[in-house]
Formats: sequence, structure tokens, C-alpha cells
Amino acid sequence: MKESFRDRKNAFSYTMDFYHVVQQLWKSAAAWLDGRTTQARRWFGWARHRLRHGNPDGVLADLVDALEVEGLPDTARDTLRRVYA
Repeated sequence: MKESFRDRKNAFSYTMDFYHVVQQLWKSAAAWLDGRTTQARRWFGWARHRLRHGNPDGVLADLVDALEVEGLPDTARDTLRRVYA
């Protein structure tokens, strides 16, 4: 059966939305865990996998927990708030 334009458009929108979310997720990891670290790359990979498979709860919980980290710079906290919102 031929795929309709609407189906292709929806698939494209989902793909673009996912990549936009992933981009924002990396900004979170870079701000919170310093993007140059193995820990940031590892968390980002885990979080991206969870989101791709429809399991955002742990990712969102981690972002909330990150906002509570003592000594987190204000710029990192602002980034996390923007991503979480």
C-alpha cells in the first residue's frame, strides 16, 4: 500500500521533533555534566535511547535532580530549566 503524503509528513515531523529534543538534551548534559566528560556523553547516550524508545520518565527525573545539585552554576541551571520547560 502506498504511503500517503500525510503519513510521510507526520513521520518527518516526528523525526525533526526527535532531533530537536536530542539537541536540547545535549545542551542539558553539557551544562550539567560538562560536555567534555565521559559522564556527560554516557548520560546523553542513555537519555537519548530512553527517549527514542518512548521512556522519558527517567530522563525528566534526572533533569529535575540536576536542578537541585548544589553549586551548579546559574548558567547551567538556566539551561536545564529551559530544556525541562
